Amino acid sequence: MATTKKSKKSRQAKKVRRATTQQRRHRTSESGTSKQPERSPSTVEEPLAENPAVQRAYTAVVEHFMKTGRAPHYTELGATLGLRPEEARQVQHEAAESSIGCWFVKDTDYVESWAPFSNVPTHYLVTIKGDQRWYGQ
Repeated sequence: MATTKKSKKSRQAKKVRRATTQQRRHRTSESGTSKQPERSPSTVEEPLAENPAVQRAYTAVVEHFMKTGRAPHYTELGATLGLRPEEARQVQHEAAESSIGCWFVKDTDYVESWAPFSNVPTHYLVTIKGDQRWYGQ
């Protein structure tokens, strides 16, 4: 009985921590863009590593950011991954939902931020070897 109560309390505490963390992440900027998609604390999401297509999409977005300084549109992602545009849009959204620090401009399919990069200018400039073309979250 003691382990059952302890594990039940532990699960409840995790749910509370998860909810609190998500509330902290969800901010709205002055322009009204959502900083983090709203998710139910009880939602169980498939980890990136368990879905190869989602992992490939996540990695492709990060690599595109590193090469160009901006996030790819889902049509560009589709060309990179060999997917039709609608499939690429869906897998890009799945990749963002399966990770922390990735979100879209509210009510659009445009990447606003993809950890650790921001697709919109911020005060956090990222410079590598004297080349500044990235913004941090």
